[in-house]
Amino acid sequence: MTSAFIKEAKGNDSNDVFHAPRAASFVYFCSCLLLIGLGIAFLFRTGDLPYLAMAGLFQSDPISNLLKAGSCFALLVSLIYSKQYLIDRGLFRPDFIVLTLFALLGQLVLISANNLITLYLGLELMALSTYGLVAMRHTSGLSSEAA
Repeated sequence: MTSAFIKEAKGNDSNDVFHAPRAASFVYFCSCLLLIGLGIAFLFRTGDLPYLAMAGLFQSDPISNLLKAGSCFALLVSLIYSKQYLIDRGLFRPDFIVLTLFALLGQLVLISANNLITLYLGLELMALSTYGLVAMRHTSGLSSEAA
């Protein structure tokens, strides 16, 4: 994985590796593979017995694993369908994809929350990444006012 990233970075002409146009495609491809793998892993875990982790703050049961798989596949479909839209508006950058993955992490924590503190952590993780997604469009006055 690291060698593929180094090879991709050497192919870019600019010094800024993470904001080069090819870097967004690389991060997009890796995140699609990650989402497919996570979704399949959560689907295989739907038959497990329920258990608690971290002193009862985190609960994993078949329905939460099914909801997590659904969230992963929903984000995958959203990324696939929004790629051309983001390219047309100049928003197809690696930070957009990373922020959507952080929002997914918040959803996954929220789904498995067994305590109000864990519920709050998942909600805040989703909200903070959503604020960043809203503020990404610098040219729009509405997005900077909303953020």
